[in-house]
Amino acid sequence: MQNNFTPGPWRAELALTFDGRAAGSYDVLSDDEKRGRYICETQSKADATLIAAAPAMLAALREALELLNNPDADGFDALRVEREIEAAIRAATEGAI
Repeated sequence: MQNNFTPGPWRAELALTFDGRAAGSYDVLSDDEKRGRYICETQSKADATLIAAAPAMLAALREALELLNNPDADGFDALRVEREIEAAIRAATEGAI
């Protein structure tokens, strides 16, 4: 399955004006050099945090789906998947701005 979105990780940051002052909004950014850094801007810190967590949430969901589809696979670590899901939820709800 091909992804058409900018790969993660993404992060939420307080948006700044050209002279370095707080702009009153939040940017969601990526470090992906091929597609650029800017993902979006939002007025809400909570929304920016949730959006920034999207790549981690998608990865955790894919892992969980794989486990559900093949629970007896050799070497599949359900506890690792659980930790990834918990980390994605924390990133979406707590973030780090």
